[in-house]
Amino acid sequence: MTTPEAQPSSANAEAAKYRTKLREAEASLEAANARITAMQRREVAELAGKSLAVGADLFEIGGAELDSLLNDDGDVMPDAVQAAAEVLLAKRPGLANTHRPWGEVGGNAPGGASERKPTMADALRQR
Repeated sequence: MTTPEAQPSSANAEAAKYRTKLREAEASLEAANARITAMQRREVAELAGKSLAVGADLFEIGGAELDSLLNDDGDVMPDAVQAAAEVLLAKRPGLANTHRPWGEVGGNAPGGASERKPTMADALRQR
């Protein structure tokens, strides 16, 4: 049979064990939330980078809040990011992405069909 003194000690030990588990769960949740927030910010910066030379400028210079660029489920809203980038560019046009894609740089003719151009040898053969 347990003595009355042993029960409070056992109860305290069990409560301490649950407090420790709670702290570990809270720390794990906080770390997961920090990773999610970092991923969301990277996604916003990538989307904003289509209009801005540096996508992170949307946060750093434009002062955009991440929460205003997310829907109720926590997903990034591309239209909201684009609108925020346009507002920033209206104030600071020098932040625009001036990088233009090169387009087709391959050796093939436009449209993918390779057309052979006549050479001097072709001209001599026709005689």
